[in-house]
Amino acid sequence: MRLQSLAEYFLFFIGTLIHMNVDGGNCVMFAALATFSDRTDVKFHLNTYSNKYDVLSALAFRMQRGRTNTQEALRVAREDMFTSRNGDRCTFYAGETQSHHA
Repeated sequence: MRLQSLAEYFLFFIGTLIHMNVDGGNCVMFAALATFSDRTDVKFHLNTYSNKYDVLSALAFRMQRGRTNTQEALRVAREDMFTSRNGDRCTFYAGETQSHHA
């Protein structure tokens, strides 16, 4: 499957989320979202919502206009979104705990 536009990616994500059984059973899902153009705007962190219905409700926002500053978006993701205080989990290796981004 080849998606052609941002709207198609977004709809694919929403469709996948709707059909996931994450609120029952053993499946645990974490979601975070940021939009970016000239600046990065974090919409929600990995620990903001605990079920898919709240995540779906949070997806009502306007897209940003401007230039694409991918470097800044990746920096915000690494330094702000993917931190333990914002819901990132540690990875366990043979009894050791290591952060995802040492």
